[in-house]
Amino acid sequence: NKEQLDEHLIAAVKSRPALYDFRLPLKERGRKHNDALWKEISEYLKGMIYIDLFIHIHFEDAKGVDYRHVVIY
Repeated sequence: NKEQLDEHLIAAVKSRPALYDFRLPLKERGRKHNDALWKEISEYLKGMIYIDLFIHIHFEDAKGVDYRHVVIY
């Protein structure tokens, strides 16, 4: 059920403030830490959803490297 999935996802993210609270010190919300938190959420959801956030697609543009974020569900 999509509504239940949404509720579980919201609860999982809400219980991990480092994913959204920019007032926390950077060492508590850095990329490696956040990647680990997203992995926890993925495991918590037990296959209800496949989370692979912030896959970086790099390509050169006139100003250098551009980073695009892709979310896969």
